Amino acid sequence: MRTPAFCRDCLQFRHLLFNSRQSRRCLLSLGDKYLPQSELTQKTRLSIESAWSDRLAALDAAVVARQNSNDSSDNKEKFYILCMFPYPSGRLHMGHLRVYTLGDVVTRYQRFIVGRQVLHPMGWDAFGLPAENAARDRGLPAEAWTRDNIDAMRQQLKDMRLAFDWSREFATCDPEYYRWTQWLFIQLHKSGLCYRRKAYVNWDPVDKTVLADEQVDADGRSWRSGALVEQRPLTQWFVRVSAYYESLLAGLNTVRSDQWREVAKMQRGWLGKLDGTWVQFVLLGLDGKPLDEDLQVFTRQPASLRAVSHLEVSQSSCLIARFPELVSDANSTSSDILLPVRAVNPVTMATVSVVYRPSLTFPLEEATECRAVAPEFDVGAAASPADNMVDRLGISRPSPTLTSAGLFRADVGGGLAGLPADSVEAFDSALVELRRLGAGGHRCSALRRDWLVSRQRRWGTPIPVLHCGQCGPVTVPQEDLPVRLDAEPIAPCPKCGQPAERDRETLDTFVDSSWYYLRFLDARNDKKLCDADKAKKMMPVDLYIGGMEHAVRHLYYARFISHFLHRIGVTPQPEPFDQFLPVGLVLGRTCQLADGRYVPPDEVDFDKSIHLPSGRAVTVTQDKMSKSKLNGVEPGDVLRRLSIDTTRLCLLASTAPQSDRVWDEAGILSGVVNWQKRLWRLVTDLHAVGAEQQRLDPTVDNPDNADVARLVSDRRKTVAAALRAYESTYAFSVAIARMQSLTSLLLSASPEQRRASPLWLESMCLLVYLLSPMAPMFSSELWLGLSAQLGSSADTKKLFDGKFRFDRGVVEQLPDEALAFARLNN
Repeated sequence: MRTPAFCRDCLQFRHLLFNSRQSRRCLLSLGDKYLPQSELTQKTRLSIESAWSDRLAALDAAVVARQNSNDSSDNKEKFYILCMFPYPSGRLHMGHLRVYTLGDVVTRYQRFIVGRQVLHPMGWDAFGLPAENAARDRGLPAEAWTRDNIDAMRQQLKDMRLAFDWSREFATCDPEYYRWTQWLFIQLHKSGLCYRRKAYVNWDPVDKTVLADEQVDADGRSWRSGALVEQRPLTQWFVRVSAYYESLLAGLNTVRSDQWREVAKMQRGWLGKLDGTWVQFVLLGLDGKPLDEDLQVFTRQPASLRAVSHLEVSQSSCLIARFPELVSDANSTSSDILLPVRAVNPVTMATVSVVYRPSLTFPLEEATECRAVAPEFDVGAAASPADNMVDRLGISRPSPTLTSAGLFRADVGGGLAGLPADSVEAFDSALVELRRLGAGGHRCSALRRDWLVSRQRRWGTPIPVLHCGQCGPVTVPQEDLPVRLDAEPIAPCPKCGQPAERDRETLDTFVDSSWYYLRFLDARNDKKLCDADKAKKMMPVDLYIGGMEHAVRHLYYARFISHFLHRIGVTPQPEPFDQFLPVGLVLGRTCQLADGRYVPPDEVDFDKSIHLPSGRAVTVTQDKMSKSKLNGVEPGDVLRRLSIDTTRLCLLASTAPQSDRVWDEAGILSGVVNWQKRLWRLVTDLHAVGAEQQRLDPTVDNPDNADVARLVSDRRKTVAAALRAYESTYAFSVAIARMQSLTSLLLSASPEQRRASPLWLESMCLLVYLLSPMAPMFSSELWLGLSAQLGSSADTKKLFDGKFRFDRGVVEQLPDEALAFARLNN
């Protein structure tokens, strides 16, 4: 049988893991003589890790290097798995460890068991306000603080023996990276999707920066500082995400995993119903000169725009800040007033009045602050007695557009003539015209505005724009990228050559993380954001893993950018992620005294709910781990105490990835350690039989025997649960429960079965084989013990021929033999 290319590659490094004399000096072996130990103690678990850890890391590095340099890998099926890259805050937390353990398990299954070309990279979401604030508090430059944190966290990840491809590592604060973030902004600008406008923004008075709507919680507080958010009028950069609402909603219909579907439901609800469109009205002073702001109006009747008599603004519009005295008088008398501005109707190009109505309100969930009034269409509308206002304020009435039958008159343009005013055809025709005019016309929801991307901070991607007194805002030429953080504030205007001022603001960090999945494919390319052939081969991401808290905002922006890059030919398909696995939080036991003070859990008697040092009563809850609540757990401490593989199994067992994981170490650990001890007993008991007595007798596996039938059934269920978990559901807790059941059943076998039953021996090997992605070091040790017993018997060699190879480690089995054998038992 021909050895697959992947396995031939792996075997070149076999001495690193299994076959050398040094590698055989581990707990079950001493030189070439195996000395099985009777009990698996904590010391033994840590010694197993010590024996296998460096060899596993060397094998991972060698396979990745071989894959990245071997052209033959182009013929292998790809699997791109990506865990959300971390913010370099200084230390990893248990939530990170949970996410990265899940990613590592799937990586090891796809790479070593299935034999695919697996891409599993890691980088750093490095820009952001927290780093800027933390560095300022410490008297350090933000970059120095961030780089030190990256070094510390990288070492943490390497110590966890996670199988990342470190050759593709980057940080979003690298000039080589944010150069392409700036390039992306320029492409959006060229496509008419970036614009500046004055608007009320969410101002965080503590962090002194603007927040997106999504960064303000239901109580009106900043998601980062917790401060009560203020509303301030500022001129800001926006990205016209509304132009892609239809595309983004349609893309959600293509997702295929159950986990993605739940997130898709959240995104649909967040976007809302696309039952209208946003329309831009340019504002003029009474002298006819353009103002430095406009009005964005949401309308569910775009065909009525030809009949608009005036616009009405509410108290939430930043336009009223221009006229404080007028507004104050209107508020005191609750009177509607004409503002000294005119608005240009983008359809008719006629100017219309703008009215401030203090009583005008909109539903709280809507982002609207202005409405267009068309008296012909507003008959009977309670929100605005349009006819009365037109007459009372002396507003000019537009020419009629409808017949008495409610049809558009024959002289009405835009493809509306003869159409019923409330028809779908009229709605669609009006949208087409608005898009042609560049004034909107995209199906939208009133729930969301365009993406505000300006941030008033220094530690971020500089906005690549020059503000020229003659030419206005001009994007920086591509050959001048990147605009570095320390760039001179004045530079020649690319259009006229006159001195121009650089934009002083930086981009929202969601822009940085909206495209990083592409850069991992071509991280060192200084000519393109990503080579088209590499994107065609590796995109989409097959499995994206991250916290549930990012299921709306980050995914929404990442999907939008991917749809845009697809439209301009950078990516082969619009959707960037085939499957998304949202991961729940890791919760810690939070202990709080009556006065609100938090105390460490190790000072609490949980049976009595008493704080031991003070004798006071304690309220115990389960909350997200945080330093302020003293409920955090240091991952490094856990790994050093329990061992890496035991910690991995604790994170995977008993709770689905999507659910919050309560870190109750005593409760979780006992079940996992007991299972490991039972697996250990299976191997040590097998050695007690002795290789010379291992004589197979197929008649022992009589299918009419109830115990045999039960083992066949249990093995089939275990294999099925494991393969489903590895390949689709990622419900590793279910797979572990089935493996534990099979372990118990194997332990209950008689000495005769262990000596003579092919079914028992095959089941034992399958169990260790399927465990290997979850606990690679522990399973390697178990496999070494199996190899010593089963690899030296002629009977067992014949039994396992074409199934398992005992001259190779458990992670080096041949997929077309071992995996094929497992699937036969599914």
